[in-house]
Amino acid sequence: MKSSLIPALLLLALSAVVVLTLQLMPSRSAGQLAVIYPPGESFDAYFQHAVAAGAQVVRSGVTPNIVIVYGGDADRLYQYGALIVVNAVVEGGCILSPRRVS
Repeated sequence: MKSSLIPALLLLALSAVVVLTLQLMPSRSAGQLAVIYPPGESFDAYFQHAVAAGAQVVRSGVTPNIVIVYGGDADRLYQYGALIVVNAVVEGGCILSPRRVS
């Protein structure tokens, strides 16, 4: 590889990281959020954490520690134990599960 391409490739990689980060960040107007909790508890416990944070649980993710919520505030979800909170619409393809919560 020519050394003259290295700066261009680094800029391309940095741009991709910035765009991906901005897409995943939950906005104030985000409808659904994917909340990832530390593993080790039951889905019911994560459900209670999300509800206590003021969110409405929509469904579970592929694993019990991923909860899809509506109307949650990311800061409150972090206060109630969330490790990661991302925009669920962007992530939905990877973490959807047929299990719905009524």
